[in-house]
Amino acid sequence: MTSATNYYVYAYVSAVSVVTLETSTTGHATDSTAGNVGTEIKAADASRTLVGLVRPNAAVNFVNSVTQRLVLNWFNRRPLSMFAVFGGNATTASGSLVELDTDARIEFLAWGLDAALLWVHSRAYTGLLTARAWLNLNLDGTSLGEFRSLTGTAVVNTEQTGVHPYATIPSEANHTAYVYGAAPDGGTATFIGGAAAKGGVGGIIYG
Repeated sequence: MTSATNYYVYAYVSAVSVVTLETSTTGHATDSTAGNVGTEIKAADASRTLVGLVRPNAAVNFVNSVTQRLVLNWFNRRPLSMFAVFGGNATTASGSLVELDTDARIEFLAWGLDAALLWVHSRAYTGLLTARAWLNLNLDGTSLGEFRSLTGTAVVNTEQTGVHPYATIPSEANHTAYVYGAAPDGGTATFIGGAAAKGGVGGIIYG
């Protein structure tokens, strides 16, 4: 197996009547053979039944954690939570949306069939009176929906809280969700981070 490659997992019965698993980059199809109609199989090979999807990490290991959901079941899919927080306070003086912290990323696989709920969350403040901080959920380099605008107050450095949720059906592939932010009115926007603050990105997928 090769790192950073998506593999389908198929089950088949070997010559000695033992159920065996194999991994393959070959995709799947719905069988129309009598007696097996509707079963998801390896494309053009009805002897293999689809049971999972995996993506080995850089060390060519399987990973299934809150920051990397890279092992999925085809049968008996259940909700899987995800979350990654800022390593510390994240700041930006950019007037347009940029990634705030590479620590706050979640990677996941999807079947392209089930809805995923994703969100970004943070407390934030700016160093200018009434200046705004923008918070946005980004999936695979594309901003999702409207950004969340945290309106500045009459008191400098007063924290505001923002949550940007988004529901989508991700394609059958691997995905990465990021936290983007901006300081559109000038100055510097500070987004509160660290394990206690729990500013970052999260979600729920099925697998």
